[in-house]
Amino acid sequence: MVLHLSGYGLFYSSSHFQKTLRVKYVKQVGNYSSACRLPNLNPFHPSILEFVKDLGKLQCKGERYSFFINDLLEVKGQDIYSVQYRTIERPHGDDFKVVLSDATSLSNEAEPVNDENSANTGFLKKFWNALIGSRKSSSTGPFLGKATVKADFVRVDVATTSSWRTNSDVHMQVSPKEEVIARPVKPGGIPLDIALIMFDSTSAANFKRKMPNTLQYLTKNLNSILLEGETIVGDGTTAQLCAMLTGIAEKKQPEARRSESSSDTVDKWRWIFRDFKQKGYATLFSEDNSRFGSFNYRLHGFKDPPTDHFARPFWLEADKLLDNYCIGSRAAHNISLEYLLSFFRAYKSKPKFSLTTHADISHDDQNAIGYVDDDLKSILQTLENENFLANTLLIIFGDHGARFSDLRETIQGKLEERLPFMSITLPKWFIEKYPDLHSNLVHNSKVLTTPFDVYATLRHILSYPSYPAGEITTGESLFNKIDKESRTCENAGVEEHWCPCLNLEEISTDEPLIKELAEFVVTFMNNLMFKNSHLENLCHKLVLKKITGAFRDMPSEKMQFFDKTRRDGECDSCGLKFAGKSTNTLADDTLYQLQFVTSPNEGFYEASVKMKKGVPSLAGDVSRIDAYKDQPYCIAKKFPLLRKYCYCSQSPDIRS
Repeated sequence: MVLHLSGYGLFYSSSHFQKTLRVKYVKQVGNYSSACRLPNLNPFHPSILEFVKDLGKLQCKGERYSFFINDLLEVKGQDIYSVQYRTIERPHGDDFKVVLSDATSLSNEAEPVNDENSANTGFLKKFWNALIGSRKSSSTGPFLGKATVKADFVRVDVATTSSWRTNSDVHMQVSPKEEVIARPVKPGGIPLDIALIMFDSTSAANFKRKMPNTLQYLTKNLNSILLEGETIVGDGTTAQLCAMLTGIAEKKQPEARRSESSSDTVDKWRWIFRDFKQKGYATLFSEDNSRFGSFNYRLHGFKDPPTDHFARPFWLEADKLLDNYCIGSRAAHNISLEYLLSFFRAYKSKPKFSLTTHADISHDDQNAIGYVDDDLKSILQTLENENFLANTLLIIFGDHGARFSDLRETIQGKLEERLPFMSITLPKWFIEKYPDLHSNLVHNSKVLTTPFDVYATLRHILSYPSYPAGEITTGESLFNKIDKESRTCENAGVEEHWCPCLNLEEISTDEPLIKELAEFVVTFMNNLMFKNSHLENLCHKLVLKKITGAFRDMPSEKMQFFDKTRRDGECDSCGLKFAGKSTNTLADDTLYQLQFVTSPNEGFYEASVKMKKGVPSLAGDVSRIDAYKDQPYCIAKKFPLLRKYCYCSQSPDIRS
């Protein structure tokens, strides 16, 4: 292997990261081993508090004139003289443009109020009214206009006499399609609606920090299961959604990169949307950030809409009006969530599959997702109150944690990037009818899992009771029990530099903390012996003589030195760039493995100590590695559990 040094870090000419003398890892120390030991991150660790800010409530300003619900467009307000609306449509075969229909004017159905000569009407307003003349239906007073519009997306432009500017707004709702309603539902599988709601750059820890009300509602009211070992399988949103929606890594898909001359659209990929549609489901896909679309930013996108209701044209048009997370007087995330709600209302008796993603609110600022907390809880309450969750598998998830921030320079930040939020909510009848599947899911919530497993789960729902083994190349259904003793990053489809599993990293025995922890264990051993006060006269008090080995649970070397991905011959993010070792923010919140010798018994011991917020506690039993022979003869029969600690004060040959 050849190392190439640059001013920006280390580039490696091989996909394998060479082990160096900087860090030494072991898979097993004594009898302590596991396939994947997951970190237990403190969301409020002191190292990240400087990055956490309370932004308060989102304030979207402006007057709202138009409303669009159940195919009814309604415009109302004061001093409106012109209203035009257009449907927002997708050009055939083009995922990067939007077209608007011809404008349709909306007439005023309200009773006119003519105060042209009123004493309260100022000279300038009278002049303006005269100037616009025949263009207005009523220069003052109320306006009420209605129209039936059978479309998902509309743009409305309202001109008023009170402003020189036209007030523009956009609306989205699901207008049910006859061909979708008539689509036959095929037998088999588990009859669940599927709703996936994603928030970009949202780690499990940040969801706990910024979404406490939603989190409480999920866990206390909906009995949702949090996947504590959910991790990422690549760089950025595309890698995660590719795994979740197709079960195949991007680099193994038909070429779709816009930078490659031989590439094509992503229509040839094996989309889960298509599987559910063939089953008879109504399908929806809405992604609120059109500029950085998961399958458009680097890729060619779709030639044909992948779902029955595809919101990309709407968000392309909405992007023209988006300002500080708002579209006019409304939060953009609320428009998205209400679109999902309208999907459930439009197809009440039809099985449904939906994916709704949100990037604008959370991609660039990990604090801004706090704006969503109460709104998401409110939508969940509405879905529950209208009985939609009674038949829905609901997955709320982050694609990954924050990727671009100072926080990511620490071990805590890197692990947060690799541990996105994921909750799974199941209806009560499912838990009662399929207790084994539910039990397996609960078990798997403590195991390393990936988006590949979510794909396998979705396919499992479609094929149940059979398992689609031939279609699952990576991952395992979350309804199957995953063996935590054999589940590793490698067999889960996670490359080493993304792997959050902890390894025992050898560290210096001269670190002051290591001496403190060893003394803590010896004190524990003595206290355990001398809880029986008469043993103080039988056994020697043990003293720490020397520390022979110390190990600390840390992520892999590749992860600690990883900086970012780069393009190589295989894919846009398959190349790796390494830099300096990340700041260790886990020292006071991780597990230590110690090997030490005590005096006067010359006993060789091994112990695991868990640090939490700087406070040590013993993890498991203290093991004695050497043979104690007849050292504990004086207490061996009466106190057999203390034999490995006790060194009798008198030697056996002078027993009384």
